[in-house]
Amino acid sequence: MEIIENGVNVEAFIPKEREGSMRRMVFITVARLTKRKGLQTLLHAFGEAVRMGHRPLELWLVGDGEERSFLQAEAKRLGVDGQVKFLGQVDHEKIAELYQQAQVFVLPSKNEGMSNAVLEALASGLPLVVSGTGGMQEIVEEGKNGFFVNSDDTPSFSEKLLLLAEDSGLREALGKESRRRAEERSWKRVADEFLRVVRV
Repeated sequence: MEIIENGVNVEAFIPKEREGSMRRMVFITVARLTKRKGLQTLLHAFGEAVRMGHRPLELWLVGDGEERSFLQAEAKRLGVDGQVKFLGQVDHEKIAELYQQAQVFVLPSKNEGMSNAVLEALASGLPLVVSGTGGMQEIVEEGKNGFFVNSDDTPSFSEKLLLLAEDSGLREALGKESRRRAEERSWKRVADEFLRVVRV
């Protein structure tokens, strides 16, 4: 059986040089705001990172869904509503710019296929902090281009966020590896794989 994995547009989603001494550190997730995405755990982990961190941290949630009001209230309850931005639905052509303005992509889904958002973040040269469910295992290699987190383990999740917030060299190394892996998943390569299979 031949398996051809999802591709990503490596021309539309490209890395941007990120300064190691930036005034703010931005974590970004792009997802439907539903319970399945594990975003309540993300807020709790982010809240702990804010309390323990030594630099300004921000979390951008791109997307909408039935959990938005609950998550906004939870951010306020945790005292991080000033650091959490709910950006709502964003035109797809503008999402690439948001990836370029962020430093780390996070998505602690309780279950997931091969997420297009994760692939886009990969192509954008971002380190990834994701749960090890479904297709995530095929996109992320622990310590090489990101880290796996348990969607219910807030302390460990927070530690990963702080590690990346405080180590610009690590972010750069993981981000470069993300981009390299994305280039192996370009749509051209995927198309070539399909052609190879159908010509056999």
